[in-house]
Amino acid sequence: MVSGNLRKRIATGPSTMRYEVGTGSTYAPVDLTFGNVSTAGYVAVSTTGSEHPSVATSGINTARSINRWWSVANVGTGFDSCAATFNFAAADVDPGADPTGFGVRRYVVPNWSGPRTGARTATSIQALGLTGFGDFAAGDVTTYTLNVTTVGSGTVSKNPSDPSYGAGSSVVLTANPSTGWHFVGWSGDTVSANNPITMTMNGNKNVIATFAINTYTLNVTAVGNGAVTRNPSQATYTHGTSVTLTATSQAGYHLVSWSGDTTGTTNPLTFNMTANKNITATFAINTYTLDVSIVGGGTVTRTPNQATYDHGTGVTLTATPANGYHFVGWTGDTSTTASSIGFVMTVNKSVTATFAINTYTVTRQHGGQRHGDEEPEPGDLRSRHQPDPHRHAIGRVPFRELERRHHHVDQPADPHRHRRPQSHRHLRPQRSQDLAPAPPGVGTGRAGPTPATGPVAPCRSRPTASCSTTST
Repeated sequence: MVSGNLRKRIATGPSTMRYEVGTGSTYAPVDLTFGNVSTAGYVAVSTTGSEHPSVATSGINTARSINRWWSVANVGTGFDSCAATFNFAAADVDPGADPTGFGVRRYVVPNWSGPRTGARTATSIQALGLTGFGDFAAGDVTTYTLNVTTVGSGTVSKNPSDPSYGAGSSVVLTANPSTGWHFVGWSGDTVSANNPITMTMNGNKNVIATFAINTYTLNVTAVGNGAVTRNPSQATYTHGTSVTLTATSQAGYHLVSWSGDTTGTTNPLTFNMTANKNITATFAINTYTLDVSIVGGGTVTRTPNQATYDHGTGVTLTATPANGYHFVGWTGDTSTTASSIGFVMTVNKSVTATFAINTYTVTRQHGGQRHGDEEPEPGDLRSRHQPDPHRHAIGRVPFRELERRHHHVDQPADPHRHRRPQSHRHLRPQRSQDLAPAPPGVGTGRAGPTPATGPVAPCRSRPTASCSTTST
């Protein structure tokens, strides 16, 4: 036993050390148990067999106490926490006092505090959770209660958390707001907006912690030709409020996307307010395609000639037929026969230009028939006028007909004659009286044979041609 100051070295790591100290013949050792020592150092311990000089402000009832105190001093030791057990003799206790109900008080000039009291016996008392040392005394301590209530959504923690606290004890209160809430302040026996706060227990205390729900702002910006409506439409929103944003584009525009504190293309957009938000809605002009197809021979030009067209762009299409073709008309998203059309792009369009090949009809007159041309069929022969049946009619045969007969009838009949066609210059002109009278049927579309040249060959031609004979 050491009557006085005993110093020992404390090694790193968990450590337990007994200090064999006392006064006179009274042994009053101290046991220190460290949770973890990070820096080795020294701790010195001594004890005094009387009341502490400053006990009057400690909250200890000096008539019901231990008439002894201990001094513990740290010299360079780094540690996280320590439990100290103070041993005393039964003779140190005031008559009638019960040590099992005592409390421990710690004095660091100029204040007393109340560490948490641990195990107690008739000859020992324990102080728990020490992070520093000083002077220690024990006895019946005047105790007070600390009642904490909350307003709003949140909790309050107390350190130490005991049902009662000795006079002069320090208690740390920490406010913990729920998600979406914030701490407003303390009221009651203390008024403060600080968090946490330290309470000195010098009486029974009632403290109120007030919490309030968070409120947020929503800033919405539109880029391009469009607008955004919000539901509900408010200046601020409390935490968790559901908000729907609806983007409405102007004619010919569309919503591209949302950006900022939320992204995507969903419209309407719904979300919960959990913070201040800035959101941008971006709009863009619509673009369209123009597909032009061609049927037949021809081309189509477009003005302007682009791959896509913005909404409202004016476009002109011009159809030009190829040689021997003509333009029929437009079909698809427009229908007209005008070769040049103009329209405004408001949707995707598909247009077809149709061209057709030209067709012709040929009409031949008998008087204009040339050598080698086809002649009308017999059924197509018509007389220019009907003759008088009582009058003897002499058929008139055109000079070309004589030439044709000469070529097709006379020449093949003579096998010794040269087969080269004879021109009319080799023919002897004939007077009308040299010709045989026309047989019956002249003027009805039929031609009879003549003595000089033989039968008149049928006249053949296309359906549109006409052939005629003349009677006098």
